[in-house]
Amino acid sequence: MPSYFYRFILAISLLLPLAAQASDASDFVAASSAQQAELLEAWAARPTAERVELLEALRDGRVAADSSKRAWIENNDQYVPVDAQAPAAADAPTPDEPRKLRLNNRLRGLVETALASHQLLAADTQ
Repeated sequence: MPSYFYRFILAISLLLPLAAQASDASDFVAASSAQQAELLEAWAARPTAERVELLEALRDGRVAADSSKRAWIENNDQYVPVDAQAPAAADAPTPDEPRKLRLNNRLRGLVETALASHQLLAADTQ
């Protein structure tokens, strides 16, 4: 009986990073500039493969936010919500076009550092 319980707990804990990805983008979009810097420093110290796409989008200037602080990534001139479970833009209290995030020089440098640490510790080296 206990081994089933431990396996269940292990399975749940392995699924948590998948749920955390959407919250990484949402946390970043909702944070102030100083908090964004802290997030990037923490991400550089603890890299995960799921975060690379977000960091690349930040580096390329493709991350946007709407007035409800929902994260969007621009792909092929269209904004795609990062969190698929979030309500659609039309369901928002005040639907509006997402606006691209502007990063200052400090944040751009921290994005590069975080991306470099993720690439160094990536399991799949290309």
